Amino acid sequence: EENEAADAAAATKKKRKKKKKKPAAAGTPECPPDVAQLMAQLPTNLTISTMASVAAPLVSEALPEIVASGLKEASANLGIPLPQAQDEFAWMLADEGWTDITDDVDATVKSMKLGDMLQADGFRLDDAMSAIEIGDKKMDAGHDRGSMMTLEKAKADGLVHENVSKEEMIVIFDMFVMYYNLWLDGNSLAQTIFVCAYLHDMEGLVRPQPLLACVADGFITCCRLALQYISMVPTCDEEDGVFQNYGFSLELSQKETDVLGDLTIQMQALGTSPVDAAVKHRLSLLAEYLKALVAFQPLCNPPEGKKNLGQAKVMDAMRKCMNKCMDDLPKIVSSLQLGKSEARACFDPSINRTRLVPGPPRDVHPIQDLAEAYTSFLTHLQAFAFVCDRQRGLIPKQEDSWSRFCCFQRELSDKRPNVLIRAISPVAFLTDETRLRAMLLRSLREFCLPPVEDCERHVEQEWKDFLKTFDAVFRTVVNVGFEKKSREHRRLRHLFYDMDDLQRDAHVLDTKLNDVFAQNMKVARPVRDFVFDQALALMVQYLWLGFELDLYDDCELHMVYWFADYMLGLRVYTQKSLQSQLEQVAAQGSKKKKPGARQPPKTGNPKNPSLHLQVLMALQNVVRGIFRLLILAKTQRLIRVSRDQERTMPARFDLRFRCFDAFHLPHQLLYEDFAKNASISDSLEDSLNVLEFAQEALKDGVEILDKLLAQEGQGDPATWAVAIAQAGPDGLRGLKKVAVANQLAVHILRQALVQAGQSPTPLDKLPVKASVATAHHPFLVSLSVSPG
Repeated sequence: EENEAADAAAATKKKRKKKKKKPAAAGTPECPPDVAQLMAQLPTNLTISTMASVAAPLVSEALPEIVASGLKEASANLGIPLPQAQDEFAWMLADEGWTDITDDVDATVKSMKLGDMLQADGFRLDDAMSAIEIGDKKMDAGHDRGSMMTLEKAKADGLVHENVSKEEMIVIFDMFVMYYNLWLDGNSLAQTIFVCAYLHDMEGLVRPQPLLACVADGFITCCRLALQYISMVPTCDEEDGVFQNYGFSLELSQKETDVLGDLTIQMQALGTSPVDAAVKHRLSLLAEYLKALVAFQPLCNPPEGKKNLGQAKVMDAMRKCMNKCMDDLPKIVSSLQLGKSEARACFDPSINRTRLVPGPPRDVHPIQDLAEAYTSFLTHLQAFAFVCDRQRGLIPKQEDSWSRFCCFQRELSDKRPNVLIRAISPVAFLTDETRLRAMLLRSLREFCLPPVEDCERHVEQEWKDFLKTFDAVFRTVVNVGFEKKSREHRRLRHLFYDMDDLQRDAHVLDTKLNDVFAQNMKVARPVRDFVFDQALALMVQYLWLGFELDLYDDCELHMVYWFADYMLGLRVYTQKSLQSQLEQVAAQGSKKKKPGARQPPKTGNPKNPSLHLQVLMALQNVVRGIFRLLILAKTQRLIRVSRDQERTMPARFDLRFRCFDAFHLPHQLLYEDFAKNASISDSLEDSLNVLEFAQEALKDGVEILDKLLAQEGQGDPATWAVAIAQAGPDGLRGLKKVAVANQLAVHILRQALVQAGQSPTPLDKLPVKASVATAHHPFLVSLSVSPG
């Protein structure tokens, strides 16, 4: 109302009579001019609390008296009663509101034990957990600031100087290599590369020294390019590492070509002494590695409309650089003793401690043995070279297939690549949309899909709808395959929903193809069979990842192998059906045609199973034998299963396998199905029968493996590589080791059972000890049995 009245008065240009300012009361300090001016400018509807919060920081002396004077004057001018404001700010106007409780805290701490907590009104556990423990070296980033390294302290102590010798340069370079590798393992820049004190004064310390400048610029450029490649693909997430800059700049005034030019100039300026040769080999390593990263740029940012430009050329150039890097490494390792070890002191993680967020730091433990650091870097270079070789081999059109690409993914995953390798691996496939589709369509043709041109002409709408889902789903499959094993395991659970949608679209397309092409269809369901086979392969991969991530307990191993046996059985059935139909079509085509309609091919066992199918059959037989052997071991109490574990088996079944319900299988397995197949009595007859069935399955698997090993090396090497990859990283020989080890366990258990049956008194337990371990294979266990 006062504001409206003031506006009306201003509109009619009526002058209001100014009130005379009352003199300050005796004993009341005069309000400073800056506070009075501020109060005069405040709007009339401002609250007392807001006014006090704005005015109080401007006053440096006599705070209680000045605030009280200002509050009283404001109360008189605005007509707002003061008592409420005085009560609200009583703690600001008096010193008696504070109480020293230090003695109480000290006495309380003496009577408390580790794990005890305090509770009071207004003191919540959430507040206590969110608080920063002042003085704790793990929680308080400012704790013991005197011991932290700073640039000034490093200069004063002589840790950094303006004349770095070549002996010191050797150690500085080696430390950069070690910390660069630690950064690629997921640590932050603030705790790896930039712990070097020289990098905190590039203009004053680094630029005046050309040799140090070219090394620093080279590693910073490598970090920038690596970060660019890591951030552009969806296969890398924040859990792969800390990729923030923490205020450090990775942008240099000069381009990558200028950095390479500086490295070349410094190499040419070096002499022939042992120290100069050691420095030269290191500069050569950095230059070739940087060339490889620079050569990869066209694949990340291809010219518009030229996405297939120079892929083979890029891979050849990168592979050539990796060869030179690996040639320099032995020479570098042999010259480690030439370095001056005192130069390590310029690398101090505490120099960046204030840049990190308050809280428990992610400690980065540097590798003290630099030879071991170069061994780790060699592993990185070998993985880099492997990617170049496999990418180069997949480029030719006649060899570009989805099965070979999946084999490449499995081989790369077994090498445990760092984040950079997993980032550059899928770029050539994800940036080129036509290449991924060409691979998939070539694999579909292996399942007897009609020519693509005929599909586009005769089933245009169904074909477009299928390809839309087809491309999206398999691009996700590509991304998932290049991720860390833990995240791959999590994302596969959600991918089964997409595979089920694709299966429905495949069924619609197959129905239309059969309507249009009728008797010209070699296989009744080519598209659905391909999608179904790929989904089953992903499910089996999901189960195997559980072993690599150590997710399974011994009490549930037989349950996992029972489910894997079912999945592998479906894959074997699908492949047998496909190959038998093809054999029948080929047989009918070789015979003289008779009048009348052609008989549709029937499913059955193929006479000449493919290499891929034989490996699947061998793997299924070994898995089935292990399942039956584990059932017997559990029934005979050789594998300890507690009552609590037995009671939680249904919940474990749901936890492990319920995600498979997202994809429609011929029969959705339930826990009741498993319990029925896994339950046997502990009688001698039933136990011997189970052992006989296990021995038979393992024997069949070994026979297939022996036949394949006798033929190994014959035929197309790429076909062998794709087929053998299903057996695990050790191939057919690793699979046979598991089968033979479990056959030995069957033999010992049979002898123990026979002896127990001949015993005059019944035995509560067999006189043997047993244990399971993945001793010969990453995802197939071996049962070890010994007397005891």
